[in-house]
Amino acid sequence: MVPYELINCKQTLRIVPTEQQFLAANSTPIQVTGKVVLPLRLNGRLIQTTAYVSRDISEIILGSDCLRQYKCVWVGLWPKPYLGEWFLRSSFV
Repeated sequence: MVPYELINCKQTLRIVPTEQQFLAANSTPIQVTGKVVLPLRLNGRLIQTTAYVSRDISEIILGSDCLRQYKCVWVGLWPKPYLGEWFLRSSFV
């Protein structure tokens, strides 16, 4: 899930309407604006992933499905994305 403000400033990304609904951990509804194909750079690799867009969040949230798809795991006391032998450095392209 990505903040609307982050996607809205990128002219090349198109938000597609969706009926998908989400709840926060405290069962509060998260309003979803749509979904977008999001380019991410993970450890120097460019990947494309579908992300839902919301005005209710302020930072990118990667779901467990995305982490599994790219074989990422959380290691250590503080969450650090890890892929194979390399710690991931991620950025929004």
